[in-house]
Order: sequence, then structure tokens, then C-alpha cells
Amino acid sequence: MGRWQTTKEVGPLPGASPEDDIELGKMSFFLTNADAFHATGLAQMLDAIQATLPEALPARFGQYEPLQGRVENGDTAELLQAFAAEPDQILKARAP
Repeated sequence: MGRWQTTKEVGPLPGASPEDDIELGKMSFFLTNADAFHATGLAQMLDAIQATLPEALPARFGQYEPLQGRVENGDTAELLQAFAAEPDQILKARAP
């Protein structure tokens, strides 16, 4: 509980206490200012994912299948630009 885990690493979640009931395989984000999410929230969320569980970072994105956009080497600039233009994006991480 209160940990993140990948196939190669395990570590404590930032700010988690041992009594937190965390389910593995899920990641939750609680928005304190949903109206500002469009402007800055996605970038902050992607930074948190990259720092905590980089394997969960979206690898492909787009508005319809097949997903044409790609996140390569952790560079989310193209994803953020697409989200700014049209927030209705499908995000897909690599298969575990």
C-alpha cells in the first residue's frame, strides 16, 4: 500500500502514508481546479506520471483509432499541443 511498482522497480508514492489503501494497476488524480486543467493541468499530470510511473506515460494519442500521435523519449510537447487545440484525445500507454 502506498507504493508504485513496475516490472523492474518499486518505490513509495509521494505523500502516501502506509495506511493508504492503494490498488495496484490504477492511478488517480484529484483536480483542485478543474477549470485550469485545460491550460496547465495535463502538463502537470504528465510530469507526475513521468516522475512516478514512467511506464504509464502515454505512448500514442489521437482523436480516433488508429492513434497517429506519438510520445517519444518522454517528449509530450506534441500531445500538449494537440490537447490545447482539441481536448478530446485518446491516450494509450505501452502494453505492460
